[in-house]
Amino acid sequence: MPSRMKTPLDGIPPDGRYCPDKISETFEVFVSVNNIRVQISCIGNIGVLNARFRYNPRDGNNFFIVFNESVNTDRDRITPALPRSNQRVVLLKFDYTF
Repeated sequence: MPSRMKTPLDGIPPDGRYCPDKISETFEVFVSVNNIRVQISCIGNIGVLNARFRYNPRDGNNFFIVFNESVNTDRDRITPALPRSNQRVVLLKFDYTF
């Protein structure tokens, strides 16, 4: 069996993303930040931020505010220069279980 030399890129997915652990925090029983996730693509020269805020007024009801933003990390790779933000979405979700 041939041996393979380890490189500094071992453990990083093949598409170049680096995904750190997600951050989660609960302020009270009713309010929490479910996750904040940042992904960076070296190949695509973009970075993505995803954040989710949850409000739970009672069991069976959830209200989410989700924020997603995609930014260009290398704006000067083409002429004219790319805008800083590639995409920005604010999404409101309401979940009701009966």
